[in-house]
Amino acid sequence: MLSLKTLKDFWKIHPQSEAGLKYWYGKIESKEYENPQEVIADFK
Repeated sequence: MLSLKTLKDFWKIHPQSEAGLKYWYGKIESKEYENPQEVIADFK
């Protein structure tokens, strides 16, 4: 799982990505995915 720090470091370089990454992180932090296909199913 990606850490929030990794995402923050990325959006400091690419500020236009901040809102989308915060939304994405909020969605995945409460889930435990068994495999990549489950992530793809949530984020087509």
